[in-house]
Amino acid sequence: MDFRDKIGQFAKTAADKTKEMADKTKEMMEINRLNAKLNSEQEQITALKSKIGDFYWEKFQMGEAWDPALDDVCADIRAGLERIIATQSEIQKLKDASGGGGAADAAFCSSCGARNLLGAKFCKECGTKL
Repeated sequence: MDFRDKIGQFAKTAADKTKEMADKTKEMMEINRLNAKLNSEQEQITALKSKIGDFYWEKFQMGEAWDPALDDVCADIRAGLERIIATQSEIQKLKDASGGGGAADAAFCSSCGARNLLGAKFCKECGTKL
């Protein structure tokens, strides 16, 4: 094989490898595009599920009749909200002790965890009596 044949073979191999890399890149881009589409759909489904949860949580908060199977779930949510409030209180104590301040004029709702003005009679978010 002479030098020109070797150069030609090298050029063909390089062209084949370049095409192969371009095809792989195109494939990866298409997979990424499809994954982004899947993620978008999943986010929309999650948002819709959240709306369902918000609807039933509101029913629970208002004391309306509903599926008793959800009582345990709502009790867990309420316990979680209480832990959030306790943790927010701990944070505030640390801020107050260090001079950071910030929410000394606020009260947190025991039902939804929303920050309310100190002395408010009802939560501004969910209407629960404070």
